[in-house]
Amino acid sequence: MQKTIQTIAVVGGGASGLAAAISAAQYSGEDTRIVVLERLDRVGKKLLATGNGRCNLENIAAEKPSYYFTQNTKALSNMLQQISVQDVLQFFKGCGLLYRQEEEGRIYPSCNQAAVVLDLLRINAQAKGVEEWCNWEVDKIHPQKKGFLLLSSEGESLFVQKIILACGGMAAPKLGGSQKGYELAKALGHTVLPVYPCLTGLCCKGEQFATLKGVRAECGVSLWQGKKQIVSLEGEVQFNEYGVSGYPIMQFSGHWNPKAKMELCFDLVPQLQQHQLESILHQRRKNKMFGQESFLLGLVHKKLATYHLRHQKINWASPTPQEVSELAQRLKYWVLPINGTPGWDTAQVTGGGVPLQEVQPHSFGSVIHKGLYITGELLDVAGQCGGFNLHWAFSSGILAGRDAAQSLQK
Repeated sequence: MQKTIQTIAVVGGGASGLAAAISAAQYSGEDTRIVVLERLDRVGKKLLATGNGRCNLENIAAEKPSYYFTQNTKALSNMLQQISVQDVLQFFKGCGLLYRQEEEGRIYPSCNQAAVVLDLLRINAQAKGVEEWCNWEVDKIHPQKKGFLLLSSEGESLFVQKIILACGGMAAPKLGGSQKGYELAKALGHTVLPVYPCLTGLCCKGEQFATLKGVRAECGVSLWQGKKQIVSLEGEVQFNEYGVSGYPIMQFSGHWNPKAKMELCFDLVPQLQQHQLESILHQRRKNKMFGQESFLLGLVHKKLATYHLRHQKINWASPTPQEVSELAQRLKYWVLPINGTPGWDTAQVTGGGVPLQEVQPHSFGSVIHKGLYITGELLDVAGQCGGFNLHWAFSSGILAGRDAAQSLQK
């Protein structure tokens, strides 16, 4: 007697979707069909851009919830324990990828090419019989008695027994980011917490940044909400027309609360304590060799020096000790109010989304619809820079794919 073919549909051909498809294929029987439905003309476009094209695919600390932003840390901690970093690396080893660990626990492919990671994922998926349907945008999902009926934006239909929503979030719309996944989840009865751009720059108000556009400087930076310091880091900051970006700022963006008064405090001379900086500036005040244009030469970036000297009231004919001390104070504690983010185009990941309590921690299966799974960026989890978001994408996809396939065998 001929067996009935059953279908698992993976909606989204990104990191989480491809991992889910391969995992499902590994645990499926011969009577299971696995289809990746991608609304763009090819899969993995966003994956190609990760890690500046190098694909920072993991971090040895990725199982720690403190590296993520979510409204349900307890649920996240439980979910991160379901699959380890080594499990994900073993998955890639099985795909034929060599990798190495670099600074801060970051793990990259040995070839340093995101394109190779994508190629290996696709080759492994195709070898296991996974089908790629590109330019197939899921417009509506209708739960049925024994599965789901999927309707495309072009009027096509597909009936499936299991469906894995791995659509990704709204970040980087030029690479495929959209709100479609949230719309589909909401239409199926799931809650969607407010989403926000994460791992992005921050807009600052009160000062003009046109003259600082393109300046990169090593700074100490701290984020404040009122009189409370939220977090502090040291690293390269890039100034631009809207405000600031760079590694410390991107890490801060997940903490930004649009309903609260928040500020950035910059230390432009982090290698010196304030009294040491003051001592140097007071010596320069007495030395006629250092005029207005050269007063901060060798201490801070020339454009930053020009900017701050123009904004600090100093009688350069005869600078007073107080004026010099106030300049040192400004360089060590330059406070800028935050008034937003540049938007989705510059964001690397989406914060917010489907609450974690609405999926099973061991499988990422929906608590509302049996046979529905939600993974990756659609969920209320956003990781910091350093491979955390790809760990979340790959691990959630692997678990969802495995459970979807195994449940069909029961």
